[in-house]
Amino acid sequence: MSDETPESLIPYDEIVQEALRDVVGRVLGEVEQTGGLPGEHHFYITFKTKLPGVNIPKHLTERFPEYGFYRRQVPRLLF
Repeated sequence: MSDETPESLIPYDEIVQEALRDVVGRVLGEVEQTGGLPGEHHFYITFKTKLPGVNIPKHLTERFPEYGFYRRQVPRLLF
């Protein structure tokens, strides 16, 4: 018997990541439809500021050189 874990033929990691993106997309869609978040809800958004393709204002890259962190109570989001 080998102690090595066999490689899965089902890409569970990819399935989970896709499902999590779907959750975020659904919530953002509901926020768009209703015009805001209910009550005191807010988003915490974190992203890597130096990845290729990231385009954010200079003052944010100066404030968050490695990771962006943004907290906002959202009365209306426009994407």
